[in-house]
Amino acid sequence: MSKAHSRLWFTALISLSACSTVPQHTQISLSQPPELTQTSLKARSDSQPKPESEIKSAPSPVTIRISKPAIISGAGQAVNVTAAVPDQHPVDQPEPPCQVDLSGGRQLLPQTTVPPLSRIEPPTDNDCGFYNWAWHSFLFSTRPDASGQPAFWGAESLESVFGLSHSQDDSELPLLNAGFRQAGDLAAILVDQNRRPVFYSIHINRIFADFVRSHKLNQVDALLRSEADGGIATDLEFPPGSVEFKAAWRIVEAGEDTSDYLTLRARVPLLRNQGGKVVASDKNREVTVALLSLHVVGVVVDHPEFIWATFEHADSRGKLDLGPAALANPVMGQTAQLEALAPAYPLFEPGSPVALANRPLDQLIDEASQTFPAPTPVYRAFPGSLREQSEADSGVDTLNQAIGELFAKTDPQAKDWRRHYLLVGAVWINQPGADRPDGDFGADRHFENTPGHSVLAGEDALSSLAMESFTQDSSNCFSCHNTRAKILSSGQTLPPRRINISNTLTFFAQAALGRSK
Repeated sequence: MSKAHSRLWFTALISLSACSTVPQHTQISLSQPPELTQTSLKARSDSQPKPESEIKSAPSPVTIRISKPAIISGAGQAVNVTAAVPDQHPVDQPEPPCQVDLSGGRQLLPQTTVPPLSRIEPPTDNDCGFYNWAWHSFLFSTRPDASGQPAFWGAESLESVFGLSHSQDDSELPLLNAGFRQAGDLAAILVDQNRRPVFYSIHINRIFADFVRSHKLNQVDALLRSEADGGIATDLEFPPGSVEFKAAWRIVEAGEDTSDYLTLRARVPLLRNQGGKVVASDKNREVTVALLSLHVVGVVVDHPEFIWATFEHADSRGKLDLGPAALANPVMGQTAQLEALAPAYPLFEPGSPVALANRPLDQLIDEASQTFPAPTPVYRAFPGSLREQSEADSGVDTLNQAIGELFAKTDPQAKDWRRHYLLVGAVWINQPGADRPDGDFGADRHFENTPGHSVLAGEDALSSLAMESFTQDSSNCFSCHNTRAKILSSGQTLPPRRINISNTLTFFAQAALGRSK
C-alpha cells in the first residue's frame, strides 16, 4: 500500500570551530545507532511492530557524503545530520497489481458464484484477498433477480426478521427503513443539490436472518439482559457467511439522466417539523431513488468482526463522483484545497465555500415540497481513505481497473449498471484471533490503531461520502462499530458483546423500544 520511505537520523558530536564550513564532498563517518525505522501507521497487514528482542544495533560505520558546503555552528555541540541511507531491503518498489481472483471455481461476470466463506489466504499481508472478497460479494449481492432488481433488494427484510412495521399503507414497495439521518451521535441530515434529503436502507442475507432467529436476537428483552442475567452470551459471534448491507439513496427528479445509476421505486417517510426538529411521520410516499453508495459487510472464517467494504458511484472516467476530493489529507486549522472540479456533483455544488462544507445545517423542511432551504455540500476529506498518505492504495486502484476490464469483455453493450460503481476501500481487524487470548477481537472493545500497535488493516480512514459525510475525521467504520455497551435513546443499555459489532441490533432495539412507548 503505502510506499516505504526508509531514512535513518543520526546525531554526530563534531568538534569544529564555531561556524566551521564542511567542504564540498566531505565524508563524515559515524556509527549507525539501533534501528529506528518505522513503517507507515496505515492499517496494513504487514505493519506489526517488531518486538524488542528483534531490534538489533548495527555498529558498522555509515558514511555521509555532503554534496554541498554545510555550515556547522557551535564547536563541540551535538549536531543533527540527516542522511538517506539505503535500506538492506528494497524500498519504493511498486506493489504488485491486485488481480481478479478466479481460483477455486470462482466466477464474477457475467454470472457470479456464491462468495466462499473460507479463510482468506494468506490471512495477513494480503490486502488484495480482502479487496477481492469485497468485489465478489458486491457483484453477488447486486446480481439481478428475475425482475431485474438487485438480489439484496429482495432479501428478507428487517421488518419481517425483527417484527417491525413502519407502514400504514397498502403499498408493496419496499420502505427505505433506515430513515434520513446518518448513523452516530450527530444524527445529521445530508441534503443533496436538489435540496432533498438522502435516505438510507439496511438489508441482511438469509444466514444473518437465520442467526438472529435461532439466537432470539429479535427479542429486545433478551438483548437488554446480560449473560449473567440469562440474556445473550457475551462471546456470541456472527457465523461465516453473514452479510449486511447499508445503502444511500437520493430521490430522482423528473427529467434527470440516471442511465448509469441503479434506480428503483421505493417508499420514503413524509417528513415534518416538530419541536424545532425534522422528524418522520407515519405516512409514506412513493418515489424513484438512485443508489449513491453501498456498504457490503460480511463475515468469513477467522473474521467475526466483519470485513467492512464500501462502494460508490463513479463517472465514465472511472472516478468517484458523488463529490470532489481534497488534494491532500486534512491539516488542523487549514482549509482544504480541492481537486479540479467537475461541472456537477450530486452532493457538492461547484462554488460552495470549502470552509463551510462537510458540516450539517440546522434547518427545517418545507413540508409541502419536502425540500430543505439549502444543500449540505460535502467533499472527500481523505482522498485515498488512508491517514498516512493521500494516494489510494494501489491494490484498490488496480483491482477496480481489472474489474472494469472484465465488464468490458462480458458487457460490451454497457448495459450493466454495476460497472458504474467502484470499491472505495475496505477495513478489517488484522489479527482478530477471537479464539486466542492475544486476539484483538473481543467483547467490550473499541478498535483503532495506536502508535506501536496496528489493530486494523486496509483503509484506516475509510468512510462513505453519502453515509459518513460529516464524521470523516473519525477513524473509520470501527469508530461506531465496536463491541462495547450501547446506550439507547430510551436510556437503557445493551451490555458489551461481540455481536454489538453490528449496529443492526442496536437499530432494532431502538425501534422496538420507541414503538412500545
